Amino acid sequence: MAFIDRFLHAEHLRKYSPTVLVDSSKEVGLCFPDCVSWEVTGPQSVRVPLGGSLTVRCQYKQEWKSNVKWWCRGEQWSSCQFMAKSSGFETSGRTSIQDRRGNLTFIVTIVNLEAGDTDTYWCGIEKALRDHGHRVKVTVSPPTTRMTVTTKGTPKLTSSAQESSNTDSGSSEWEIVKDLRLLLPLIFAILLILLVGISLVAWRMVLSQKKGESLMVGSYFLALSSS
Repeated sequence: MAFIDRFLHAEHLRKYSPTVLVDSSKEVGLCFPDCVSWEVTGPQSVRVPLGGSLTVRCQYKQEWKSNVKWWCRGEQWSSCQFMAKSSGFETSGRTSIQDRRGNLTFIVTIVNLEAGDTDTYWCGIEKALRDHGHRVKVTVSPPTTRMTVTTKGTPKLTSSAQESSNTDSGSSEWEIVKDLRLLLPLIFAILLILLVGISLVAWRMVLSQKKGESLMVGSYFLALSSS
């Protein structure tokens, strides 16, 4: 009967009192509406992708600097399941909690999030008689997929693309003509040098041939005169 009276009294307080709290033994007492305490603050809701990591930062007041910080899961604070609890740093499975007293902040991290991790969580401070906590709604969303639509055939060029293509083609042709204009004098000079060289060689060959014939004729007449 005492337990039933305490439960009914707690329900009455929850409905008609501006405060509802839960103590460290998970019994219902006095606290702020919806089991939220202004002694601890943080995000109200967080959305993270499937397979990603969740990081929640909860702030607290100076007087709770040395108290144990915790993270629990469940819609109702009175029945939520502790996942991590520490006054420094602790890792439990995929969940870790780190208390940064210098910043009056403790950080909760959950890695490799699954679809089943979507739920209501609480970040809180353990203290005598009653704890202080803040509710955080965590939603794990599936990864977004990007749909790419491909069409068969060659896409038509727009007018600007056609103009750009024509301009590039015209520029290339002009560069070729310009290069030819620069190369033509050089080609002509090389051909002229080759022609002069061939002419000199031919002229020398002719002179050598004539000189040889003259020597042969002179030798012939010299032989005749000797005889």
